[in-house]
Amino acid sequence: MEYAVAFFVGIVSSIAGALLGIGGGIIIVPALVIILKLPMQNAIAVSLATIVSTSILVTSKNIKNNLINMDIGLSLELSTSIFAIAASFIAVLINQNILKGAFGAFLLFIAYFMYKKPEVQNCFAKEGAKYSYFDQKINKTVYYNIENPKAAIAISSAAGFLSGLLGIGGGVIKVPILNGVCRIPMKVASATSSMMVGITAAAASFVYFRHGYIMPSLVLFTSLGAFFGSKIGLHISKNTKNETIKKVFVGVLIVTALEMIIKAVL
Repeated sequence: MEYAVAFFVGIVSSIAGALLGIGGGIIIVPALVIILKLPMQNAIAVSLATIVSTSILVTSKNIKNNLINMDIGLSLELSTSIFAIAASFIAVLINQNILKGAFGAFLLFIAYFMYKKPEVQNCFAKEGAKYSYFDQKINKTVYYNIENPKAAIAISSAAGFLSGLLGIGGGVIKVPILNGVCRIPMKVASATSSMMVGITAAAASFVYFRHGYIMPSLVLFTSLGAFFGSKIGLHISKNTKNETIKKVFVGVLIVTALEMIIKAVL
């Protein structure tokens, strides 16, 4: 039964990851805690390990579609991974109810941020801008530039810390950073974030592995589910408007946040 749940969770989380660039951790962690009654640290460890496999699958497809901006992604990832490793050492020592409450509160904050701040469109980028991608939904090439990279690096470090602490991959911060701070189109922000969360999760998961929190059998089934879910998510992403992706993102965050806060106080 638990393997079937893990497989289904993997499918759902991978669809979310492909659409929103969030790594799926906001689905995996609460599902394992609420449905399978796993301790928080085990759920985080399984989530991080699954995020790695999901990121590999999604990233390979996004590279072919030219949706990943390697320049900004790799420049942000060094500090992000360092902070993720540091947070992992802290998380293995914290009471799991504190982690649950922190998880829920953080997601509510991000949901509010995304709801109040509309998607940023770089209206000044015209043909000849440094970066571009072909948007199949609107059947045209979108041009854009990267702004405020130094500010993004500082904020991304916080994303890495929360990734290691909560097992969320950090995409819930990275997507708003890439879109709102760097002024990258939402689809590129999501795709670039998907690549970044895999690197961050891999760095953080080593600490949980050393402490024996990773459960290989569950990781296997969530990863298998992620394999099928990623194909579904990528197909949906190609035919979905950016605004729709954002609305789904906010809705998932709110529901998950409330579930985790309730779980923390009961």
